[in-house]
Amino acid sequence: MSQKFAREELRKRGQFWTPEWVARAMVSFCQLDLSRRGQPTMQVFDPAFGTGAFFEAAKQISSERGYILEFSGQEIDKSLAGPSSLDQEGITLTFGDYLGKIRWQSHPNIAANPPYIRHHRLTVSQKARMRELVAKIIGGRLDGRAGLHVYFLVKSLAELMDGGRLAYILPSDIFEGVYARGLWRWISKEFRVHAVATFAPDASPFPGIDTNATVVFLSKDRPQSEYVWGRVSKPEDSEFERWVMRGFVADGAIPSQVRKLSDYMDCGLNRERHIDWKNMVPLGSLIRCMRGIATGANDFFLMTDVERRRRNLPADRFVRVVGRTRDVDGSYLEGHDLNRLDAMGRPTFCLALPSQSVEEFSKEVRKYIREGERRGLHKRALIRQRRPWYKMEVRKPPPFLFAYLGRRSARFIRNLCNTRPLTGFLCVYPREQFKGDEMLENLWALLQEKEVVDNLKLVAKSYGSGAIKVEPRALERTPVPLKLVKRHGLQAHCLSQGRLISELPEEYIAAN
Repeated sequence: MSQKFAREELRKRGQFWTPEWVARAMVSFCQLDLSRRGQPTMQVFDPAFGTGAFFEAAKQISSERGYILEFSGQEIDKSLAGPSSLDQEGITLTFGDYLGKIRWQSHPNIAANPPYIRHHRLTVSQKARMRELVAKIIGGRLDGRAGLHVYFLVKSLAELMDGGRLAYILPSDIFEGVYARGLWRWISKEFRVHAVATFAPDASPFPGIDTNATVVFLSKDRPQSEYVWGRVSKPEDSEFERWVMRGFVADGAIPSQVRKLSDYMDCGLNRERHIDWKNMVPLGSLIRCMRGIATGANDFFLMTDVERRRRNLPADRFVRVVGRTRDVDGSYLEGHDLNRLDAMGRPTFCLALPSQSVEEFSKEVRKYIREGERRGLHKRALIRQRRPWYKMEVRKPPPFLFAYLGRRSARFIRNLCNTRPLTGFLCVYPREQFKGDEMLENLWALLQEKEVVDNLKLVAKSYGSGAIKVEPRALERTPVPLKLVKRHGLQAHCLSQGRLISELPEEYIAAN
């Protein structure tokens, strides 16, 4: 990772530099069949040139293997590509926004590390323009939560010549995002998926960055029903390049599997294994899930009991909350835990006002509401959607919390003090058919099973250093072994296939 820009600036630009050992493997894929074609010229295009990692790799490889290099690149930021890149033979570099104008080119080979800019950093006009571009290519729309890197990939595929090859390094959400299923169904019908390379945490191409990288190897050839999945376990490993050069044939250095695309299309081509729904039930047949409370202004709505008393605000206008996953050490949350946090200065009291007019509240509450308005809180994006703005979201205290994000192991927590969680947790409620404390405890025992927790990685979004994020609908899709459901006496309480069918995974319905 270059230190040229501070981390926040890098995030805005979406720039994370490709290490040499990864760039060489990707460029090697582009020249695999040059000799078969009797073509001595190595042609590569990079739509996100940056500091020229792929050009340097192509220059080395063409020199080593006796090819003539014809490299072309495009870059939006002129400050990145140094003069040395422009002065060398074999390169044509242009400047401008690759997605700025719908201008089609044709390329025999493309290797790139596109800018990773998440959707919430894109403007409304940018999104509209790029979604229009994608609609013309794939004949349909992508979910608005697709990041800039997704649009780069789609346009590059559209510019690939017949028989041409493409190697892209991308964050894992290219397979795990809400848009991924539709995207890969289109790709698998129009292109050949040769391989997907994943990386062990210790072999991350971007160490220290919360991005779980994958490399996809595609070509504009007749689609095939199988692809190769591989896992790189050592950083700066020349075996990665050799694995690519061998045509992704496993030899032990890089664990590999030949897989059916259909088995992984719904769960993600990068997953370590797919879900066999024949012996599973979705967790959503036992529970329902929703995110915790989003206050929109924690520094206003949250306070300690000392602060509440100092402002003379009535206790009955507050609910107890827990905000951060690190505030809960174990698998249980009890009243004394909240009191301990409050004594440490961690706010656990959340102002929870109903939708009354200001005049109906006490003098102290009215004063506090006006203080919030002076601070402009009622104009914030999330808060201004509420009517009135000071009305807090309502959550029934869930019997279980779920810590869904972070490097610590994702886990369920038994809520024994009727607290409400903030957005650091998910609320987990048993389905309506559960009645009585015994059934609740049986469900709690099931949620503690290691195999259930391990299966979270089959549906979660993966990040750097082994961190995962499990969204509410993904948690409901988590596969639970039927043998465990039976062991805990819960089989009769699963939703039948005929009930709430829209809430169950399509692949589960198809398998049953």
